[in-house]
Amino acid sequence: MKNKKYIIITIIVILIIAFISFEKIQKINENKKLKEENIEIKNQKDKKEKKLLEYMLKSKNSDISILIVDKIPKYISTNDIKTAEDLLIHASEITTDENLKNIINFRLAKIQIEEKKTDKALMSLEKIKSLEWIGIKENLKGDIFKLRNENDKSIESFKKVIQSNAEIKLKEIAKIKINEI
Repeated sequence: MKNKKYIIITIIVILIIAFISFEKIQKINENKKLKEENIEIKNQKDKKEKKLLEYMLKSKNSDISILIVDKIPKYISTNDIKTAEDLLIHASEITTDENLKNIINFRLAKIQIEEKKTDKALMSLEKIKSLEWIGIKENLKGDIFKLRNENDKSIESFKKVIQSNAEIKLKEIAKIKINEI
């Protein structure tokens, strides 16, 4: 009688363990399947993103410049600075809208400064021709010259900011920068 009791209890315990193990194995398999599906979705998304990138870099349509400008923060946040720079260079070449071109060249110059490409940054800034942008352009040029220890050129650029039609705050910042040199 005692043996039958032990056998029945043992069988019940084994069935409970088997049931729990089966459920855990099922959950593990479900999680594995979900991970595989997520990887596949990510791969498809990456392929689409790569095709979009290729399209943006090949396109001669100036309207694509807006899409490029919209995508730049993504590449910067993922530290893909080279792609961001390439896209902005391309967008600058194909856009016909002067204001958009100014925005693109300004962003490009900022990226190039971070990459320590100050000569290229100055060239990008020289492409900005609009009078409305002189203050912002010269402010950034002043910062570049300051980085390069070209203090006379830096002061000259900051003075141009003060003489420009820039906002009062930017002019005040330029005065402070001159005093710091």
